[in-house]
Amino acid sequence: MDALASILPLAAAGDAFDLAHILLAIAVIVAAARVVGEIFARFGQPRVIGEIVAGVLLGPSALGAIAPGVTDWLFADVQPTLEVIAKLGLILFMFLVGLEFDRELIRGQGRTMALVFVASLFTPLVLGITVGFALQETLYPEVDATSFALFLGAALAITAFPVLARILGDKGLDREPIGALALACAALEDVCAWLILAVVVAIVRADGAASFIITFALTLLFGLVMVLVVRPLLAWVARRLTGGERGLSAAMLSVVLVGLLLSAWATEQIGIHAIFGAFAFGAVMPRDSRLVGEVTLRLEDVTVLLFLPVFFASAGLKTEIATVDGAAVIVAGLIILAVAVGAKIVPVFLAGRASRLTGRDSLTLGVLMNTRGLTELVIIAIGLDLGVINEPVYAILVIVALTTTFMTAPLVDLIRGRPVPALPPLPTGLAAGGPRRILVGLEGSPADPALAELAARLAEPTGAELVLARALERPDRLARRTTIIEAADAERLAAAALEEAAAAYRDQGFAVRTLVRTDPDPGLGLCESAEDLQADLVLVGFRRTLLGTDVLGGPAGGVLARSPADVAVLVDQTGRPLALGRGRTVLAPFGGGRHERAAVLLAEKVATASGAPLRVLARDATAAADLDGLGDAAAVTVAGARPREDLAAAVGQAGLVVLGAGEDWAFARHGLGGSRARLVSGIDAPVLVVRGATGGGQEMEQWLRRTRRSQLADWLGTRAGTAPAPAPAGSPPPA
Repeated sequence: MDALASILPLAAAGDAFDLAHILLAIAVIVAAARVVGEIFARFGQPRVIGEIVAGVLLGPSALGAIAPGVTDWLFADVQPTLEVIAKLGLILFMFLVGLEFDRELIRGQGRTMALVFVASLFTPLVLGITVGFALQETLYPEVDATSFALFLGAALAITAFPVLARILGDKGLDREPIGALALACAALEDVCAWLILAVVVAIVRADGAASFIITFALTLLFGLVMVLVVRPLLAWVARRLTGGERGLSAAMLSVVLVGLLLSAWATEQIGIHAIFGAFAFGAVMPRDSRLVGEVTLRLEDVTVLLFLPVFFASAGLKTEIATVDGAAVIVAGLIILAVAVGAKIVPVFLAGRASRLTGRDSLTLGVLMNTRGLTELVIIAIGLDLGVINEPVYAILVIVALTTTFMTAPLVDLIRGRPVPALPPLPTGLAAGGPRRILVGLEGSPADPALAELAARLAEPTGAELVLARALERPDRLARRTTIIEAADAERLAAAALEEAAAAYRDQGFAVRTLVRTDPDPGLGLCESAEDLQADLVLVGFRRTLLGTDVLGGPAGGVLARSPADVAVLVDQTGRPLALGRGRTVLAPFGGGRHERAAVLLAEKVATASGAPLRVLARDATAAADLDGLGDAAAVTVAGARPREDLAAAVGQAGLVVLGAGEDWAFARHGLGGSRARLVSGIDAPVLVVRGATGGGQEMEQWLRRTRRSQLADWLGTRAGTAPAPAPAGSPPPA
């Protein structure tokens, strides 16, 4: 790869302001951040952590170690320019963090929040300072011990509010009291931690006691001006430049940007770093939800997608894991990591228990407050710029930031049990004379009309109620406020589209209601809606071609696996509306499985509603005899000596194939080959994949197996005094 540098020479090598070079470097950075961020998101980690890792991978620790020529060619000459862009991005990000601070979060939390806040902030601060004094000679003997220790304490005391909010949303904890408490503590802790860091920076930059007093006095004056002058002035300007139908005007956005830059300039001149002015300006912005929301929406995308990746790359170019060498330095790094984790989790757990939280909630809260993420990276970048820490300490703290954030999501799952939905099979269903209520999971695609029309055909004979539903995925936003705003906008659009479709069916005499919700997992959201509504049938669509032994994925796969109601997934690979014209049959292959029984029931209802003949193709005579009255109106055919040819002939005449899921049905020893996915991928006609959920004890036992937590999670619950008591033998599980 080093040859790349020689065959692609840049026009003005060595020029830090060569535009072509800068554009290429930024393009590589943004692309790498997006790709690695997507990979981390697939594994349940916040995307921003993957973007931080991408920055490290572009630096000397990864790409630089494998192909140092490529790293030097891409970044060495333009690194000073990238540093300037990164600092501008940092200022914008800290302004957004200030905007995220909401005083309403900390109201009404009372004694519990106070105890947790004190434990989470001051314990790591004090222990970090202590460890800093103890390890300064080992890690950085050239620097002043007091400055080093104070900075390390401030770095370990922080909790990353934006990343924490994202994790809470992904885990569904933002709707629970424990999530609200964690957000409140993190918000207040962020403000105090930045104030502590400002004091540390003032001490480090001061030339003596007199200089520090002047810096401190100017900082206090700056704070008073922001609260007493800038805040009411911004509110006055906002009332005149926003409102009505105009929303956020260009003039108001210009005022915000100028104020942001001037505030950052002021704190940089005072000597406590520009980011504090940016944070303060964001914090004193008028808390008109529309103004703050629109400002955040305007700035978040360019900050998160462009400027922050450059900051991560700039940080990654300074991170060289190889500098953490020697037994003494490695041991010191492990001590810092242990203190960082223990000083958050243990005291927060004890504070939670003292506040009468359950052990499980207290431990969850401790793990959540241990999230450092991007905010830690901001702090240590300041420390490196000030010279308070060196490259080995910087690398150690980058590892601390990544490790404490990586561990949050899996530890929360471990403590609380994995988010497997406890949705027991519903007592109603196709076999109970239904459907009486059909939940139709639409996705805003061209396939929606065919799915809704199929549901209407099934509902018409019994007068069943139709529920047209959209489960939207939670927006991929870093800021909590913009996540809420974007989700609300998407819900309004989806609700309007559903109401338009529902009105057409109401005009035809159908009973129709609509439902829109936003969830981290849309498939699980539909399952929960089915439980809430006591639906008999959930009907969803799936339009991707199935290859090999792949199973249904995405929301449709989640519904198929976890729905408490009977499920039918319409796999339409043709893109054409569902049509059962003259000469076309409804085909239901049957091998004796319980899901195939549900498939025959549904096929019979589709055939009756459509006026198309129903054909059941049984695997053998035993399977045919096992139908037990299913498909009374069907033409039941037993596969002969050439089952493949029989099936192919039946499929060729079918306008719809209704296939039971769950068990591989094979034609004796000749077999069909592979799974049902392989069968579906070779069928040109639309296919309904059916999975029954009702029918008695077997399904209930399967539900119990699906919802059984791990032994460790049960042990944690028992130790915390929150594990449920064992149910008497033979008693039904709790709903």
